[in-house]
Amino acid sequence: MADCFTSYIGLKGCGAVAPTSGLYINSLPGISTELADKIANADQVSFAGVWSDVQTIAKGQILNDIVNGLSEKINFHEVAYQTKRPRPSRTKETIPASADYRGVLIEAPESRYSQIRIKSLFVFSATAGSVSLKAWNIWDGSEVLAQTVTLVVGLNEVPLDLEIDLSFSENSVFIGLDCSATDTIYFLQQEDDFWNFWDGECPYMGSYSSQPLRIDAASMALTDLPDYSTITRTSKPLGVWVTAEVVCSSELYLCENLHHFKTAILNLLGWQLLMFKLGSNRINFFTITREDVTEKLMSTFKADYESNIKRTLAAIPIEGSGFCFDCDGVQTYEVQGVMP
Repeated sequence: MADCFTSYIGLKGCGAVAPTSGLYINSLPGISTELADKIANADQVSFAGVWSDVQTIAKGQILNDIVNGLSEKINFHEVAYQTKRPRPSRTKETIPASADYRGVLIEAPESRYSQIRIKSLFVFSATAGSVSLKAWNIWDGSEVLAQTVTLVVGLNEVPLDLEIDLSFSENSVFIGLDCSATDTIYFLQQEDDFWNFWDGECPYMGSYSSQPLRIDAASMALTDLPDYSTITRTSKPLGVWVTAEVVCSSELYLCENLHHFKTAILNLLGWQLLMFKLGSNRINFFTITREDVTEKLMSTFKADYESNIKRTLAAIPIEGSGFCFDCDGVQTYEVQGVMP
């Protein structure tokens, strides 16, 4: 995910590109580039280092405040669903090497502010060696992962932490391991991981039953391009599986509504910069004078930020946004079943 927050508000003299918001923190009373420079510590070196730290802390602050603010009026599911780890088969049934990708097809519906996070790849291998691993977004055909993994005989876990935004009406990712020279061993079928429904009448979810995540064992010939017509679903995992989750991202929420948070962000950055001033170990005119004025400005910026973010959260509609939200007082429950 691209970082939409950093450099959205500018500090004059810091960066050659104008901020996309058109605003500079220098427009706030008591704030200047020279101030930022004079409070820099040995690690920060200059105003650029101070500004980087201020933005990092402010970003964490606003993301936390978004979650807390949303949670005051609705249920915000930061993790909507998680899969289980795969279970190796006791029979150790081997699948001979062949010219195909073996892996999984992961599907999820559109849901605003949501992502599939593929946490780890599991390979139950009968062959040791280095193999190619790839993943594609089926909707637009883009390759989202390409790396080489080293396997040992037995169960292998490969951390991935691959994130895919649920921005299309249908979202599908195929992740496959080149098994042209690798024998794999079947996993047991994870029956309760194939289907997971959220049911309930709630305007925030759009009053429909939605399937947050579906994972099928699948394969594709090495010579094919990823498409629904070239990917074959199989009845049981082909020695390759993943752990994954559907997460709801406060950062996606912020980025999609960034313009509406502009004034809140400006005041937040001013508040955080003055906190750095009060905490500076430098001794100069900027750090030791007018401490009372600094504290009053900090208080003003903080109050303006809190009122602005509260008003902005209330103004952004979330009806029909998807399974990140559900209503207070409305029961939303899981129904799990077996893949047909």
